[in-house]
Amino acid sequence: MDPKKTKEQIIGSIRMTMKHEDIMTFVSGLHDVQMDMIETVVIRKEREGFPEATIVIKHIMELK
Repeated sequence: MDPKKTKEQIIGSIRMTMKHEDIMTFVSGLHDVQMDMIETVVIRKEREGFPEATIVIKHIMELK
């Protein structure tokens, strides 16, 4: 690896240009992806039964 290369040259760079009127459509698409990711995590956690929360609740109940 050439020690004179900058961080950007090593990692790489992506540049995207879009029309001003397309920005909100793009951001809306990002929000859709974000919501899909959140939904996936919530569904997975519901299936697993929230083991961390169960441990904490059990501990609190034993304190009584």
